[in-house]
Amino acid sequence: MPQDATAQRFNKGLLMKRFTAIFLTFAFFVAMAAFPAPQASAAADYSTIKVKLTTNNATVLSMSVKGEYFINENGASFKGGTLTLRANLDGTLSVSHSGEGELYTGASVSIMRAQMKPSAGYMYFNSRSYLGHFNVRVLSSGFLQIVNVVPLAHYLYGVVGHEMSNTFPIEALKAQAIAAKCYVLTCMKTGNAEYYIGDTSTDQVYKGYTSSNTNVIRAVDETLGEILTVNGSMLCTYYAASNGGETSLVTYAWSTGKGTNAGYAISLDEYDLKNTMSPIEKVKIPINEAGSISRALYEMILTKAGAVIGVMPTGLELIKAVEVYSPRYNDVTRNMTRVKMRLGVIAGGYLYDDIELDFNVADLFTYGVFTNAALRTYWGEYDASSGCYVIYHARWGHGVGMSQRGAQQRALEGWNYRDILRFYYPGASFSTIAVSEPADPVKPGETPDASEVPEGVTLTGYGTVTGNVNFRKGPGTEYESYGKLTKGSRIPVYGKSGSWYRSVVDGYDGYVSADYVDFVPLEGSTPAPTPAPTATPVPSPTPEQPAILGTGSITAKDVNFRTGPATSYSSLKKLARGTELTAYALQNGWYYVSVEGVYGYVSAQYVKLAQAVPLPTPEQTAKPEPTYSAEAGLVTRSGVNFRADASSASARLRQLEKNTGVYVLEKSGNWYYAAVDGQFGFLYADYVELTGEKVTLGSDGRPVLPEEPKPETGKGITTGNVNFREGPGTSYPSFGTLKKDLELTLHALTDGWYRVSVGERTGYVSSKYINVTVALPEKESSDKEETPELTVPDILGLGQTTAKVNFREQASSSSKKLGQIRSGETVTLYSLSDGWYAAEYNGTRGYLYAKYVKMIAQSEEGAGSVTPEGGSSAPEGETSSGEGIQLATGAATGKLNFRDKPSTTGGNVLATLKQGEELKILGETGDWYYVLYNGHAGFAYKSYVKVKSSGSAGIARVSDTVAPIETRTTAEVNLRQGMSTSSKVIRLMPSKASVTVYMIFDGWCFLSQNGTFGFAVTDYIKLG
Repeated sequence: MPQDATAQRFNKGLLMKRFTAIFLTFAFFVAMAAFPAPQASAAADYSTIKVKLTTNNATVLSMSVKGEYFINENGASFKGGTLTLRANLDGTLSVSHSGEGELYTGASVSIMRAQMKPSAGYMYFNSRSYLGHFNVRVLSSGFLQIVNVVPLAHYLYGVVGHEMSNTFPIEALKAQAIAAKCYVLTCMKTGNAEYYIGDTSTDQVYKGYTSSNTNVIRAVDETLGEILTVNGSMLCTYYAASNGGETSLVTYAWSTGKGTNAGYAISLDEYDLKNTMSPIEKVKIPINEAGSISRALYEMILTKAGAVIGVMPTGLELIKAVEVYSPRYNDVTRNMTRVKMRLGVIAGGYLYDDIELDFNVADLFTYGVFTNAALRTYWGEYDASSGCYVIYHARWGHGVGMSQRGAQQRALEGWNYRDILRFYYPGASFSTIAVSEPADPVKPGETPDASEVPEGVTLTGYGTVTGNVNFRKGPGTEYESYGKLTKGSRIPVYGKSGSWYRSVVDGYDGYVSADYVDFVPLEGSTPAPTPAPTATPVPSPTPEQPAILGTGSITAKDVNFRTGPATSYSSLKKLARGTELTAYALQNGWYYVSVEGVYGYVSAQYVKLAQAVPLPTPEQTAKPEPTYSAEAGLVTRSGVNFRADASSASARLRQLEKNTGVYVLEKSGNWYYAAVDGQFGFLYADYVELTGEKVTLGSDGRPVLPEEPKPETGKGITTGNVNFREGPGTSYPSFGTLKKDLELTLHALTDGWYRVSVGERTGYVSSKYINVTVALPEKESSDKEETPELTVPDILGLGQTTAKVNFREQASSSSKKLGQIRSGETVTLYSLSDGWYAAEYNGTRGYLYAKYVKMIAQSEEGAGSVTPEGGSSAPEGETSSGEGIQLATGAATGKLNFRDKPSTTGGNVLATLKQGEELKILGETGDWYYVLYNGHAGFAYKSYVKVKSSGSAGIARVSDTVAPIETRTTAEVNLRQGMSTSSKVIRLMPSKASVTVYMIFDGWCFLSQNGTFGFAVTDYIKLG
């Protein structure tokens, strides 16, 4: 039912609505099932969502401010300038402003914009402009977490404009806006209390506010109240970039946990294919006539034909028939799994005619016929006009729901947004919801307008709201809510009814739970129960003024003035040296004082009283050495003075040369307070370039090296996508799937299952899928005996399953079944005994009944040699170049630490390079280069490296867990200049050749063999 007029007017007042909606996922769109349709009432709040912003593991972050904002915890306001957030070593964070100075220190902070309208300003960082508020805290890792609390419409501005583009037709943008909105609203019941979604393509791309995206803004605003429902429930509207010419179903895209197919259907989508921007690959194969095909397809056909006839062909005759067949799912026509070919080849001077090939369609990608790893489906059709059979490789994304390229094309051809949505969600209907306008927040400490006071009641005091809480029409949860009062708001109190305070806010008479109000009575009053106006207020005793210990002053610079007697309490502000105060009490080494009418606590060591009060003598305990948080920097010119104070008139301690390393502790005006070679002093900030590397300094002014961790836990890395379960066994529920190469903390090993932690969650993972990098201490492991080192058996060859076959733990039909392998899958064979092959499939070892496996290639210990990529030598017309890939080169711009991990705290320094020393660059991850130095692989901080050449292969993006692997080839394999079988051959590497693998990409290894760098297919490199 529609929201009543009173609630709507209230929502436009000074009250802020609760932040409940969450964000939409693009490309993968992992979501939950639909929930009951929302009711357009005060109980359903769709006005605001929370999204965690990317900070790149920052400990210090600066934001450019446009407009007016305030700190919700203490009301400190600021306008324009630069806001700096800094994580402190004690787990708190500090907020400072370029014009207002230190604003706040505490465990967390909420930064509120004074006015919600977009034109009132924004925060600019990450090269983006953000509307809304910001909730900030320090994670246990020491990094800052920033959550953008933003009105729904403003959020959609930042999604629609980047999931599509402002240049898309307006009807396509409207369809996108509704799909995005429905998805986010159906996800409102998921996520944690701090945030619900991230801002990257892992969840959904959100890039803040761009005022020039006028088409996007119009599309969002004109459809803000529209949603799609199925059978009375809001539809979870999945969508993706391109469906490849056919839509899919929820249960086809995700096997479990993503809801039902209600609202969806399988349909051919010719508009997706007509859009020239839809990503698609095609290969044309001439049928029964001469013609040309790609080198990769030619090599693949000869290789597969050779496996059939037992000898490697030297040429290809006519291709007589091709068919892509075997639908992956019921009722689909453009998602096939197999390919049939009938053809003739030349081998040994003979024609082998009518050879039948039948193989997995994905082999077209494995052999380099297709190269786009992001595309997911294959299908084919005969083109009579060209006499060719055309095979397509298509679909960018999961294919469920709306195709963004299909929607774009339909809008270009005159479809409106409702017709577009009806096609992609054929079982859905249009419905409406009420979305309230974002209200400007109440600044803490401000007294709301109490001019409209109900008759017959008396003001009894004021209250401060301690959390975001409903403001209701009556004294109970059964009464309708006007909306939400925000934490920190100050309200007038006109009495109490049971456990509810009565108040008037923005002209509305209502009630708020006393559990969420810190009440301060007027002098001589206590809150009188209502609605009994005759009740006589009971006078409250006047609190006694504490005795004054004395007056004094602050003896140090920037001393924290805290809300409680410990460093764990938040800071009200910083006190300058010489600030006068009045002390009333001494508690555990802290004075309770007043400064300019404000009461709080100051550490006694920074207070000097006119009449000294003796401090109690503390027990002698070990005092830790003080440490300081600093940022590394480089001096940018020679002859820079390093002085005793922040003044050019102060004593000069020394002169610094260009590229001298410094550690900056803080900035004072135009000067940096820094440490140089263990000496503290000041230097002019214009002559220092900060690198961004965070360090901890000891009292001697030198970096503190991290202590070796105590072996209370172990470390491991997942070897594949694996279930994260609640208990040690497959019978326990799964929290979800952990991705390959994820680092885990290991706590214990029980019956083949590790108890592990990922972030703040603890669960269990099968030990079969964990590569242990740091062993558990002996007392933690239930396996007392040392595990013998496994020997790797020689490879017998490659095999292919001829039917669906059980993959078992042992060579017996009564053994535990590891799974089933479909017909046509390639497996690695190690031995044959009693009718069973010892085999490996997708990284898992087990046994297959030999009756259902045919040998397709043998190792050199078998009947013949494995011939990768179409033979043991380059194809006819192709010669080995002998020239390896040239790596990118760089040089150190100053003293540079060469580390074993891309971190200044989590690894070891392997070597220190001098300025000008050269290194080879393999790849990059975040702020680090993955490099080679003196034959060893490691990491170097980008700010200290100047790239001199990009080499012949460029600089690849790599994972921060990348590491070299010393291994060998498992068969003869070509070393190539690129990741394609059509790339030039550098050399043929023999079987069991020693190689070093540095990076792995989509079925290819980047490696070196005898000092020569190149690419090789991973199938013929031993990797684990």
